[in-house]
Amino acid sequence: MKSFRSLLASGLMTALLTPAAQTANARDYSTESAKGKVAVSSHLLEQLDNSALRTRSAGATEESVMADLVLNSTTGLEQALTALGVKVLLISDKYQRASVRLSSSEQAAAVAALPQVTRVNAEYGAVKRAGSVTSRAAVAMNAQLLSSLPAGLTGAGEKVGILSDSFANTPSVRDSGTTPALCQSGILRNAINQDSGDLPDEIDLRSDNLGGCSQGTDEGAAMAELVHDIAPGAEIAFSSVGGSQLAFANAIDDLCAPESSGGAGATVVVDDIIFFAQLLYQNDIVAQAARDCVASGVPYFSAAGNEGDAAISATYTDVSPSVRSSGASLDDAHAWSTNDRYMAVTIPNGEQLSAVLHWNQPAAEADVDLDLFLLNSESALSDSTVVTLSAEAQDGSSGSAPPVEIIQYTNNTGSSQTLYLVVDQYNSDDNVTFNAPVTTIPQSGSEPLVFRLSFYRSSSAITFEYPFNASTMYGHTNAPGVMAVAAVPWFDTESFDPGFSPTAETDPENFTARGGEALERQFDDNGNFVKETYQAPALAAVDGNNTTFFGSDVDLGNAFSEPDGFPNFFGTSAAAPNAAAIAALLLEAGSDAVTPAVLADIMTSTATDIIGARAAAGWDDVTGAGLIDGHAAYQELLARGLEDDGSTDGEEDSGDDSSDGTVDDSNQDDTPDVFSGGGSGSGSFSLWLLLLTPVLVLLRQRKRA
Repeated sequence: MKSFRSLLASGLMTALLTPAAQTANARDYSTESAKGKVAVSSHLLEQLDNSALRTRSAGATEESVMADLVLNSTTGLEQALTALGVKVLLISDKYQRASVRLSSSEQAAAVAALPQVTRVNAEYGAVKRAGSVTSRAAVAMNAQLLSSLPAGLTGAGEKVGILSDSFANTPSVRDSGTTPALCQSGILRNAINQDSGDLPDEIDLRSDNLGGCSQGTDEGAAMAELVHDIAPGAEIAFSSVGGSQLAFANAIDDLCAPESSGGAGATVVVDDIIFFAQLLYQNDIVAQAARDCVASGVPYFSAAGNEGDAAISATYTDVSPSVRSSGASLDDAHAWSTNDRYMAVTIPNGEQLSAVLHWNQPAAEADVDLDLFLLNSESALSDSTVVTLSAEAQDGSSGSAPPVEIIQYTNNTGSSQTLYLVVDQYNSDDNVTFNAPVTTIPQSGSEPLVFRLSFYRSSSAITFEYPFNASTMYGHTNAPGVMAVAAVPWFDTESFDPGFSPTAETDPENFTARGGEALERQFDDNGNFVKETYQAPALAAVDGNNTTFFGSDVDLGNAFSEPDGFPNFFGTSAAAPNAAAIAALLLEAGSDAVTPAVLADIMTSTATDIIGARAAAGWDDVTGAGLIDGHAAYQELLARGLEDDGSTDGEEDSGDDSSDGTVDDSNQDDTPDVFSGGGSGSGSFSLWLLLLTPVLVLLRQRKRA
């Protein structure tokens, strides 16, 4: 298997691994230097050798590829990289990582030979967690059940930090009067949705460059509109996650740092991004940053993901324990069932599948080597059978690749295909003699080798031979203290119409990620075997709310005035900012004793249980504690004596539309408008509260014509 370097040269493979790119990914290459072997990702080398996969960054004179450097020292590194003609984007002492752009495989080899560099990794791209109005049969995308909050609470004194792809890159947000210039940081003013009143007049734009100017969709601005609707008095700061995990981690650090130390001073942070190559069994650097943010006293919310149930976990089982012939024969492949090393996958024409393989090894010096293959037949490996593969080297050395393999394939054949996924273990010292495969990990003699395949599908029409059985959540979404947020469609809540399909109960979105009650981390930040369990997600919020530009107008057959001419924003990307905005209101009301842990306990202990499809009574692995109930959370805060000295006394809002924070919305239906968010122009929002009982009301975002 590991001798299949010829697959690269043949140009036969078609695999993803970079946004909008398909390339082969065969055995990892290594370069020799005085310090010994230093690994370079084979996928990165293939990108560099294929001009179609290189891109030109802003101001660059030649095409290049993003790379992630794992370091042992930063001393003198920038000067050394500059001398090699490398474009340096970021260098981090904290994470011992650097983000750079490389222009050739020769340059990559020279970088790998630097004494400060341990490994040169590829960047595999990221996934946003926005949904589509067609992803739940044209009726199911999201909005938000909350509960009444005092009319005086606006989020004043709080700052919500948002992390996504971009904020003001597109003509939907930016016009000729918008400042600062495209992709520049600074105080954002005069954006289109600021002029309409759907955003604050000033936004603290910390970074608005996704690793290449104008590459973003401005999903961050859509998230900010949702926040502003619920907490119109809160300030907003935004940072792009950039094009690398290091950029993401640095952005989190900056948002969470106090203004006195040069940071944004956010009091709540929310994101909607996952990088493909983030880790499962250990906190990666993004997860470390999110965890540290919470530890510093800043609540952190993250979109749970839109991959639904699409994951398979297994304990590695050798398909032929007594046979050791060759890598190509797949003798050490995992047995999906007795004697079956091939999992059939049916991919209709035009559909795309990405698969991410994680297994329980540390990020540094991973000592068990699994590989991932997609074949066109139930056959041994050959140039004619391998459709795509991912086979980086995990050899236990300091230059070992992290325990992640990633493939992507798009079926452009014109007809449906049945292909075969194989997870194979490589255990050879010389590519000739094959040793018995590992079934327990070397860091703990009794811990079995386990793995998970997480799937990103362009459509649920892509089907698998074996059933899904695992969580689809990983990375910083699962970090300690982070509140992962699931999605529930607003029109399927008790306050609107829980009779929407698929059940007569309130149902979570069918795409919202499945978590788990006893998920495992097995390694600490230093790679030591330290096993711990945790639950995810934390809770749910609604999505499907209107924005001025992002999403598509949902058609509910005129139920609840939908379609209404304004696009609806669906996915856990929309649920998470709604949750963060409610947190901002609670923090405004609360004293300094409302720490992230206390806030999480208040929000989860008062959530409304969701029991519809994929959910269950009590805590469940799809909606966590249930749907946020903002009013109940506020009352619980008061009951615990945690209100700020200057907060309201907790009495119910009288519903007097003449009070501060209300608007006349008489051009809509007869629903009482007892609380308003921002927005005064034709694209503005209002928040409707639909009274259910004297203490329970529904908060729903709407646009005013």
